[in-house]
Amino acid sequence: MANTGRADKHRVGPASLADRLNVSGTLAKRWESAFVRTNRSAFVPRHAWVDDGTRRALPIERGTTDWLRAVFSDTAIVTRFDERHATWPDIGRRITGFLPQPSAVLRVLGALDLQPWHTVLVIGAGTGYLAALLGAYLGDQAVTAVETGNGIQYTRDALRRTGHDRIEVISGDGQAGIPQRAPYSRIVSTAEAVAGHIPTAWLRQTVPGGMILTPWATGIHGSGVLKLGVLDSGIAHGHIMNDVTRTRLRPHPLPSGHAERMRRLVEDDASATESFTWADPREIGEDPNVAMAIGLHLPGVQRRILARHVHRWEVLLYDIGTGSSSICYVTPESTHRNLYKVRQYGPEPLWEHAVTAWRWWQQTGRPDSGRFGVTMTPARQWCWLDKPDNLLPVLLEPEVGGLR
Repeated sequence: MANTGRADKHRVGPASLADRLNVSGTLAKRWESAFVRTNRSAFVPRHAWVDDGTRRALPIERGTTDWLRAVFSDTAIVTRFDERHATWPDIGRRITGFLPQPSAVLRVLGALDLQPWHTVLVIGAGTGYLAALLGAYLGDQAVTAVETGNGIQYTRDALRRTGHDRIEVISGDGQAGIPQRAPYSRIVSTAEAVAGHIPTAWLRQTVPGGMILTPWATGIHGSGVLKLGVLDSGIAHGHIMNDVTRTRLRPHPLPSGHAERMRRLVEDDASATESFTWADPREIGEDPNVAMAIGLHLPGVQRRILARHVHRWEVLLYDIGTGSSSICYVTPESTHRNLYKVRQYGPEPLWEHAVTAWRWWQQTGRPDSGRFGVTMTPARQWCWLDKPDNLLPVLLEPEVGGLR
């Protein structure tokens, strides 16, 4: 049961959060001063939501024990559900505002390897917390932030209340960057970029020797944090960062409705075909490293796990561009026999493509996410394993109208 009583404000605060992160080894000495001076509570709205420990969203209100405990602990906080469609304490279908765990933010800050003379562009300012930490470390004049939507005024107000009124917060499309204040030593995005679609404006606006840091994902949801170093030639190379792979700064919702529409087609259309597979859907459907490999081989293809019961579930693959979809069914009987039914619809046999990528992953030594990398030029982007000249094969080229 939620504790909604008034909290003892002397028992929690920025210093107590810093102490806990120091004990865990998360708070680097170089960031300690900026972290303690940046009061996280100023960037959390009066009404928010937090995981109640059972993966359900618990409404929390400023001043209560639950609110203060969440603010000053290593906890992610949802600040907005379904913008304009869900009002606290109701829980919406999609998260549209998010304050990540402090430990996740600190790992990202550490990865930026900042120097006192650097300038930073924050793509997706959110509540302003990340920009404020950067301002406390570099000086406000070195930080530019871009945000879209109705949240920008909250961001500006939060920064002004905390004395960071010299941080420039600009309303605009983050994919275009902010050319009038470029170039930047670092560009850090809180919005997830899709493989093959990292905005080229970010490359143009980063100085040679600079860095682009962004959450990055395939349609299969193999995700990580991508760290790209920009060379003098205007080309950028970088690896997925294993140590921050699960520190996504802002959720990236799938296009609404497509998964259900593609599921109905593959289950109900008379032209769908049936077959059986020995391939293990538990690895193909659940292993994050397999998801990375399959997603890079099949750009544009998306995946959903459809749970009917703890022992009855399905792996749905679908490609909006080609109109193809596949479902592999997991039941107690199929698990016992290690033989699974597959239904497929459309011109592309997505399950067979996924199995081909899975076998490639096995034959290549089961690489983890940190062995994958990306090269980006102004004209194109490609993925590789271990080194930039070891390109990954693409089994299905994405079509216009696919994943965005």
